[in-house]
Amino acid sequence: MTIKELDLQNAVYGDIPQSFQHRVQYALHRTEKEEVPVKRFTLRTALITLLLITMVGVALAAISSITAERYGQQYGEAYKNALLQSDIDASLRTKQLGDVIYQLDDVIVTGITMDNEKDNQGEDPMSVSDLVCSRIYATGTIRTADDANAVLICEDYLTTDPWNYSPYHNGGRDTIPAGAISVKDKAAATNADILCVRASANGLVGADGEFIEADCGGDVIVQEDGTMVFYMEIDLADPIPRQEEYTISMYLSNHQVTPEGEHLMDTRIGEDWVFTISPTKASDK
Repeated sequence: MTIKELDLQNAVYGDIPQSFQHRVQYALHRTEKEEVPVKRFTLRTALITLLLITMVGVALAAISSITAERYGQQYGEAYKNALLQSDIDASLRTKQLGDVIYQLDDVIVTGITMDNEKDNQGEDPMSVSDLVCSRIYATGTIRTADDANAVLICEDYLTTDPWNYSPYHNGGRDTIPAGAISVKDKAAATNADILCVRASANGLVGADGEFIEADCGGDVIVQEDGTMVFYMEIDLADPIPRQEEYTISMYLSNHQVTPEGEHLMDTRIGEDWVFTISPTKASDK
């Protein structure tokens, strides 16, 4: 599955509802224009404005998910909205391996299923159940440690590829700016190591400690600041009942690559990252 490179700096939290914007502007307008007793009006306006801002913040907190936004960019608004109504664990988790830090942004447990037969007939193939877990989605970021002198590269990328633009996503090489610096040139500028990074799902661990049968997929995409975004999907062979907790296993690794593109596998640092999530429905937050 190919996933487009995304710019989410303005998309993660969505747009503030227009009605809230109008109400805040109305309150501010009255503050400037109306002649009323200062103490009473200032307090009332401050309380109204604070209440409206709080309401907006609560509304946004209830529906925000970095993972839903990223997958929504790939599959569309309906898919994003379905994920936002699913169970979400927004706990930030980080793991450091050598000079690389892996951060899990959030995890979504959903009852989304796709009917290929309906899709072939031109009908909406997606259905969503609140009672089962059929898929688990997660995204996160990969970056170098603050004290590290390293440049990151994705698997299957070349050291002659740009260090901060993907030649394989979002328009490919045609969208890369002229004069973009390559991975090897970026590393040479500071005599930095080139580290090939990986973050992928091993699967969902059952109560018996064994993996539940599933297809695992994902991708790692370079960003314009040289960090990486990773995508992870666990598609269960058979849906399971919704649970209060789920145990997920991921595999993380990094190894050195020479400027000529030789992967030095004897330098690889790898580890299974096993963690438990306790997701709640986004609308209940």
